[in-house]
Amino acid sequence: HKGAEFQDFFELRDVIADKKEDFARGFAENLGEYALEGPIGFSDEAMLDSVVAKAAEHDFAMREFIHALVSTPEFQSK
Repeated sequence: HKGAEFQDFFELRDVIADKKEDFARGFAENLGEYALEGPIGFSDEAMLDSVVAKAAEHDFAMREFIHALVSTPEFQSK
């Protein structure tokens, strides 16, 4: 699969900005794997949906991803 082409950081930034939801989902998955110390599975989809939705309410600010993730039962029962 060939993605969008870019020449420099600024063009890459624009490509990512055009795909905010996709980037946010990937970021949440990776953050979740790091925080939960293991792979994210099918059973974690609802948690990820919740984290991304809460972050979206605040324009996907990084602190919102972290706050939403640490507020999940999955994280708190770790």
